[in-house]
Amino acid sequence: MRKKAVYQARRLLQILLLILPAAVPGGCGLIGGFYGVFINPIIPKAPVPAEHEMSGEKILLWVDYEPQKEPHHLLRRELTRQLQQELVRNEAVGAVIDYQQIIQY
Repeated sequence: MRKKAVYQARRLLQILLLILPAAVPGGCGLIGGFYGVFINPIIPKAPVPAEHEMSGEKILLWVDYEPQKEPHHLLRRELTRQLQQELVRNEAVGAVIDYQQIIQY
């Protein structure tokens, strides 16, 4: 029984000695990769303090994106949709007006 435990310990040491030289040249990249994939997603993001107090106020946020002469309606609509999702995900909006209602307005 003791021989088996010694053999297992020796085998584990050999494996570690083989893996260690491969991990060292990776440096922080190996550890950082592990951190970025497994640990970073479970850490809660710090809340961003509000610049202005707007509780009880109605605010219209309109994306007006025209870097060129001709309007890009699909791009404007997609930017509006992504901004809406980001505001809802961060609980920074009370109600969102449907895009069709905005078009009718």
